[in-house]
Amino acid sequence: MHVWHSDEHPDPMTVAAYVEGLLPEAERRQVEAHLTRCVRCQEEVQSLQTVLSELSEERKNPDREPLGGGASPLRSGHRIRWRRAVGVLGFLVVFVVGAFFLYNERTSRSVWRSGVEELRIEPVFPPQDARISLDTPFRWEAPSRVQQAIIRFYSEDGTLIGQFLVQESSFILPDSIRHVFQPGRSYYWEVEALLEGQGWISSPIYRFIPEPGS
Repeated sequence: MHVWHSDEHPDPMTVAAYVEGLLPEAERRQVEAHLTRCVRCQEEVQSLQTVLSELSEERKNPDREPLGGGASPLRSGHRIRWRRAVGVLGFLVVFVVGAFFLYNERTSRSVWRSGVEELRIEPVFPPQDARISLDTPFRWEAPSRVQQAIIRFYSEDGTLIGQFLVQESSFILPDSIRHVFQPGRSYYWEVEALLEGQGWISSPIYRFIPEPGS
């Protein structure tokens, strides 16, 4: 899974997955944080929600006719339902295709296959949802062909706190950034590595909670 910076606009596939409720918790928080300050993305979400609402209403009332006068209410109703059906179908096609490419892209970032070898980055410590001392190194397992790696830390709402270039498979938070991490709050970390001849792969995102006094 890859987390984008919350100051950036989420791509249409991410927005569609958000509307459908398919995003993981960390990424959903990122989108919601972005929506609080981006009118354009708010309108995009509202538009998709309207389409889905109309689709749901159409299923409940398939024979509903529009209100108001007209030369032929029945024909008018058919035209409206036809336009609505085309719009909904278009949205569904975009969503399904987008979701496929989104899943494929994110999967390819986490796993590369080279012959029978499956290349992964796996966090070792801290494990998911662990309470930790910030003096403890963050550790992960990576393939031997790593040329360079980046470790990233995110706040509870998905905002990027800091990222560091690392040469080893472990990392200790520098004193310059430790004050940002408040005890009892949730934070997230991930590692992204460049493999020789393969490109970038990324680890799963793990949540951790700093302990008091760390």
